[in-house]
Amino acid sequence: MDTIRIPKNDKGYTVTFTVYDANGDAYDLSSYVVKCKAWDPEVPGTKIVDTTCTQIGGGTGGICTWLIAAEDTDVVLTMHAELEFTKTGIIESTIPFEIEIYEGN
Repeated sequence: MDTIRIPKNDKGYTVTFTVYDANGDAYDLSSYVVKCKAWDPEVPGTKIVDTTCTQIGGGTGGICTWLIAAEDTDVVLTMHAELEFTKTGIIESTIPFEIEIYEGN
């Protein structure tokens, strides 16, 4: 599981994701709504991050971004996260990853 590390209270910048399929090719996200979802593993039903990502280049290259909001990073913890892709009748998720919010300067 990969980890994204962000200092506590950082906000206002984007994290960029490139999504690949099992063959290593960029996943075409153009017909999906992409969301970044993250939760405290000790409270799995409560989402800390649940935001729609912005697709770059229309999504055909598998690239999307998450704009970090102030409330996303206001507590030191390690969250479990995933990207979720939805379109009519279909919901897909990525392999889980971690977002570590650490006490930073």
